[in-house]
Amino acid sequence: MKLKKWGALLLALCMIFTMLPTVALAASGPYAEKEVIENDLIVQLPSLDKLVDTPAYNWLAVKAEPTWDDGTILDVVKVTQEFYDSTGEKMADTDTFQNNSRYTMKMTFQSFESYHGDYYYVLSGKNNVYVQYMNGTGEREPMKVTVNKDENGNPVITATYSFSIGTPPEEPSQEATYEWVLSRWDDSANTPLDKVTAVIGQPIQYRAQVIETRPDGTKSPVSTEQMDLQWGYTYVTTDIDITVTTYSTGYIFTITGNKPLERPDGLILYTKNVGPDPCVEACFDFEVVEPTEIELDTVYNISDQAGQYLYYLYQPPKDQTGNYIGYRLWVENASGQVKGSILGNHPTYYTTDSDPISFYVQPASDNARFELVKIKRIKNMELLSVPDSVIKDIQENGSAATLKGLEFKVTYTEGGTQTYLYDGEGIKWTPDGRSYSCFYDKETNEIEIYSFDDVDSLYTESFKVSEQAENKVNITEGLSEVTGDLSNTEYDTVEKIESKLTETILSNEGYSADNTVLYDIEFVTSENGGETWTPVTAENFPAEGIEVTLPYPEGTNGTEYDFTVVHMFDEDVNRHKAGEVETPEVTESANGISFRLTGTSPVMLGYKPHTHSYGGWTDCKDGSNHQRTCSCGHVQKEAHVWDEGKVTKEAAKDAEGIKTYTCKTCGATKTESIPKLTSGTTPSTPGDSANPNTDTTSPKTGDSANIALWIIVMLVSAAGLSCTYFVRRKNKI
Repeated sequence: MKLKKWGALLLALCMIFTMLPTVALAASGPYAEKEVIENDLIVQLPSLDKLVDTPAYNWLAVKAEPTWDDGTILDVVKVTQEFYDSTGEKMADTDTFQNNSRYTMKMTFQSFESYHGDYYYVLSGKNNVYVQYMNGTGEREPMKVTVNKDENGNPVITATYSFSIGTPPEEPSQEATYEWVLSRWDDSANTPLDKVTAVIGQPIQYRAQVIETRPDGTKSPVSTEQMDLQWGYTYVTTDIDITVTTYSTGYIFTITGNKPLERPDGLILYTKNVGPDPCVEACFDFEVVEPTEIELDTVYNISDQAGQYLYYLYQPPKDQTGNYIGYRLWVENASGQVKGSILGNHPTYYTTDSDPISFYVQPASDNARFELVKIKRIKNMELLSVPDSVIKDIQENGSAATLKGLEFKVTYTEGGTQTYLYDGEGIKWTPDGRSYSCFYDKETNEIEIYSFDDVDSLYTESFKVSEQAENKVNITEGLSEVTGDLSNTEYDTVEKIESKLTETILSNEGYSADNTVLYDIEFVTSENGGETWTPVTAENFPAEGIEVTLPYPEGTNGTEYDFTVVHMFDEDVNRHKAGEVETPEVTESANGISFRLTGTSPVMLGYKPHTHSYGGWTDCKDGSNHQRTCSCGHVQKEAHVWDEGKVTKEAAKDAEGIKTYTCKTCGATKTESIPKLTSGTTPSTPGDSANPNTDTTSPKTGDSANIALWIIVMLVSAAGLSCTYFVRRKNKI
């Protein structure tokens, strides 16, 4: 009987246990672990001009940085956005933004009352809120933030930001301030000045404006339409000339000094009809500067004066009357102006008299320089030489050839000549005050030389390329005799020459005497179309050198071998002495080993097997491989080595998740999608590498009890029933 009672009691307890509320057994929803968002919140605005005529609530762009993608913050944080016009009235959904208007944006951020995934995300309350324009050009601007708490004790962040589209109409305010701001007219930045410079013999223009500063910190110049400008100066005589012109938002003061003054105190500016005060006034100190006199055709280096205005003058000879003369100011790492005339980067001035030429230079760095030269007129130009490198450039690039290394001579109407070596980009700094550019015309097979200045406007001459002397390089393997003037040096035998060149080769690691080849190289020219050839002498050997290409020694190539070249000068040429040795830089191409020589004969080539020296691994961007490159150009590829992956975005009912894999070698990443959650799936936990959507739950019926617990209860109940049954049967028996 006792056993029967105990079995019945056990069965009853089990049934009661199964009826308990399942919420007591579950750890989900508001009872889940809280994940605090510490990141800054970024509110993105489009460029303000794109807001015009768009509805106020047509968009919402918020993100958390740096660990959240755009928009994902909206999955766990409730965001509301409101706009107010300049009157403080809230804009309706259908209201659109208008140009030349002011607005205020109000953003409210608060956590959801329910959990997201396996976590209940909340704001920290310490989150900064910034505005950043979507075009990416503007800096982040902080929003004004206040923090409160909701009914659950979680932070609610309210942030406001005021902005203007276009130029809103002025809104006079008793709190606004007004002040005179003086800057140089040629200063695009309008840098405020506290003094006025009056240069002897040179007018300087200044911009004077009344600037309104509003309570919100915005500034703008006041229109001169209603201004009553008054100006004057203290302790200044007529030795300073001042003229004033008016434009819409300011005044232009042209100030010229005539001679140094003992007491040039200041320029006074005041105006009425601006702001609440009876008068807005300011006084700017005078500084009278006498320019430094300079010489023509002299380079002046400027140091430790970056950003300053430096004033100079040149006095032309008194006998220059009636002739139209041009002067050009060459400047480097500086800007300059000559009597108000600016031409490109190099100011020019033209005159028919002998008045002083005044100018200023403003150094941009401490290594600036300038030079004033007289512009010369061209009588004719002569093309002196077309090096092999230029011919090769023309053959390979046609009209796009740079013509670097071209040499030409200019003869002037005033007498005298000047020789120029073209740099391939344009000759700017010249002693004749002119600029030069060279071009190749493929259709006419002509080299054209242009010279620019405003006296002659443009001077051009053309030269047929075929009319120039033809050049070539003769290469002979081995050295049969001592060449040039080497017989007068310590290298007076072939053996001594070869020994010196071999010694230089072996000074480089990895090279051996067995892997060397000796060449005799000769540079020759023809004036009759190749009928006869004569060696190029030291007197007319090109200063830029000649390009030489040697064939690859048998059994070698440009990918599996490294090469070095040693050259011995056999005569005094290009500031080198006979017997000197040089090691030119080599280039390995499909045609052979190329290098440049500033003299010819003899040359030794050394070679050794190439050992790869790779850099770091980089992603191939093909989704499968990474690579690294040797200095020789060889590329080594290997497959990515992926890690186990990490869930970087949890799946939700309305959005797929993301799992990110990282290559252990190069750091490349790839992603896989995690399917959206369904009614029968359980969210994955952070760091779980398994499929987050593996269905291990029973269908939802409003009860979230654990199925394992149900099974245990059923087994216990069955045991109780069995025990009762067997005891009862035994008693009957």
